Amino acid sequence: MLVLVGVMALLAMGGQAVAQREMRRAPRPLVSHPRWRLVARNVDYLLASGRYVLLIKGYKNSSGTLIDDQTGTRISLSVPAGCNFDNSYPPGNSLGGTVPGPGGALGGSWVVAACTSPSAEAPRVYELYSIPARRWAPFTPNLTQMLGPYCRGDEQCEANYYATYFAVGDDWIQFELDCGYHCPPAGFAFQNIQTGQVDGQPPDWKPGGTQIPDLNSPALTQTVCRPLRVGDGFPSPAQSFPGTVLFGRFAIAASRGFTWHLERCGSRLHKPIGGGSLAANRRTVVWTTGSPRHPHRKIEGVFLPGLRPLVVQGPTRSLSDVAFSSRALYVWAPGSRRVWRTANPMLVGRPLP
Repeated sequence: MLVLVGVMALLAMGGQAVAQREMRRAPRPLVSHPRWRLVARNVDYLLASGRYVLLIKGYKNSSGTLIDDQTGTRISLSVPAGCNFDNSYPPGNSLGGTVPGPGGALGGSWVVAACTSPSAEAPRVYELYSIPARRWAPFTPNLTQMLGPYCRGDEQCEANYYATYFAVGDDWIQFELDCGYHCPPAGFAFQNIQTGQVDGQPPDWKPGGTQIPDLNSPALTQTVCRPLRVGDGFPSPAQSFPGTVLFGRFAIAASRGFTWHLERCGSRLHKPIGGGSLAANRRTVVWTTGSPRHPHRKIEGVFLPGLRPLVVQGPTRSLSDVAFSSRALYVWAPGSRRVWRTANPMLVGRPLP
């Protein structure tokens, strides 16, 4: 009898240990009901980069509101005549302003506007708005230097290719070099905003590689931490480009078909995440869920570094974009064209209670 009781006790303890391990493996999601505040109406694009948020309005993308989320300051921003906010690549998957692909008109402390060229032969002209200085200044991509390594003096090659704005950061502006659908893409080029220096893309920025561009660093090239490798990337109009972004000890890698995975330095973590728009900071990753046929207001996510699941109740149905500023989470609903904000500290990276 004593032996039987001992065996039963050991089995019970083993069952409890298994249950505890299962609980650790699949922690219960934290459900958050934050207090949302309506920020703006009639918004067509929501962009965030660090402390700044840009709300673009109007069919022609020529006016918007720039918000400094640290001070609460709002600036009504209009582009120069003949220009519009450059959203050639929609920013639908914003990662708090640091994105693996196209990032829309806002990046770092800059806003980008595309302008009509003086003639068909002239290179495309852009205007850059410095948020700290509060002024616009013209910017012309140095196409000759960008195409030099590719065309190697071939005048017809240089005449056919053009530079299309792709993304911007504090130090660099990124362009895609192509000539439409009639010739192979030349890849990407990077021009330093302050010095005008032109660099090609990092040599190992390719699927399975170890380098990615960092538009917020004077060095431009960043090496991913081991054992991470650059993701397969996203399809662009002319080509596929590798996509991985680092934030702290974590990374988000994208595969073709817009499949997202969460990865971690020093780990084999390769966790599928996301579904719609995606936003991340050093302590939280969130994404929208649902579809046009089955819209709902739920936002899902995980806390870092523990990977505890998170469910956030949004302010309305049919949420499309989510974006982190340095202090808050913003959401946009395309149906109503409204933007909401929550300053819930649980969502901006503070530890769980």
